[in-house]
Amino acid sequence: METSSKDPAYNGGPLSVRQVTVEGNTVGSLSDEQRSLIVGTLLGDGAMRCKVNALIEINHSAEQKAYVDWKHQLLAELVGTPPKPRSGNGRRVAYRFTTLSRPELTPYFRAFYPNGKKSCPTSR
Repeated sequence: METSSKDPAYNGGPLSVRQVTVEGNTVGSLSDEQRSLIVGTLLGDGAMRCKVNALIEINHSAEQKAYVDWKHQLLAELVGTPPKPRSGNGRRVAYRFTTLSRPELTPYFRAFYPNGKKSCPTSR
C-alpha cells in the first residue's frame, strides 16, 4: 500500500514500513527499487545515522564487493563517494559506502529507529 495525497501528513510519530513508501519518482524522491533496497538493508544488518537528515551505511565483507557495487549503482544519486575497502577487527576487510544525509532517507530512520535504537516497524 502506498501513501497518497489523501493520507495525513507525517507528524513525527512512528511509521509503518508501508507508510514510508511514497508515490512517484520526482526530484528528491526514491524509486521503487531504491525503497526496496533500503528497507531490505534495514531489515537485515544495515545501519542508519541521523542528525538533521539521515544517511544509510552499506557495509559488507570484501568478498561481497560485487554486491556492494550493485547497491552503490542503485543508490548512486544519494552517494558522494564510491565504495572503498576498510580494515575491521582482526583480519576482516570490509567494503563499504555511506549515502549523503538526505531528507528522503529520514522517514526510514524514524520508522526503524523510533527511540534511537533499531527495531522492525510494525504494519498497521
